[in-house]
Amino acid sequence: MTVILPEGTSLGTMQAPLTWVFSHTGKFVGKVAVQVQGGNGFLLIRKGEEIAYWFRYGKMVLRGSAAREYLLSQGVIELTLCRYTEEEFSIALEWCNGHGVQIAGSAHAMTPATGSEEPRVQTQVEPPQTQPPVRQVPAMLWSDDGIVMVGRCGAGGLEILAGMKPADLDERALCSSFGVARKLADTLGIGEISDFTLETRSGTYLVSEEDEGILCLIATPDVPFGRVRALLQRR
Repeated sequence: MTVILPEGTSLGTMQAPLTWVFSHTGKFVGKVAVQVQGGNGFLLIRKGEEIAYWFRYGKMVLRGSAAREYLLSQGVIELTLCRYTEEEFSIALEWCNGHGVQIAGSAHAMTPATGSEEPRVQTQVEPPQTQPPVRQVPAMLWSDDGIVMVGRCGAGGLEILAGMKPADLDERALCSSFGVARKLADTLGIGEISDFTLETRSGTYLVSEEDEGILCLIATPDVPFGRVRALLQRR
């Protein structure tokens, strides 16, 4: 089955448990594309309300509560938020209606779209592999409004600890920025640096060296420069 839904406007991709969606989409209207264990699918969200679920694993297709339960059983999944206009959302709903995907005001009340009980995922799909634990982020960093992303650059590249990666973020440039800053500091003769903050039109970037890599924090433009630095100092 080929899924043809509007692409919408991508707000970025991240790795997190499905429960992250429930607490961070109060103002979001659109599609959340999901990928996990070689399968893919989507859920539709309207301002925090779960409207529809669809997931495909090999030749098996899960809809409604069956898809929701499977995604909840996975520790970490890949999530891509795609914001919809009302017209795009209506097109997505029409596709769901035409392909047996139940539309619900609350996913907790969802039943399989076919009207009969679908087999549980565990009896149809190979046991999921052990998922890596979700990295914990200091509460004072992530609880502040206006923080878009907290990440760590290490040998394996950028690891998203909280939030989501902006679609236009250059991971390579972000991870190499600390080394560039050090070279600049050496050239200017200003001594060693342990962190720096860069203000741009798209937001404020805070980068700091720590034992496990380079901590990177991205804040929206409306967050004051001093407040971002204070977050780093008290973490």
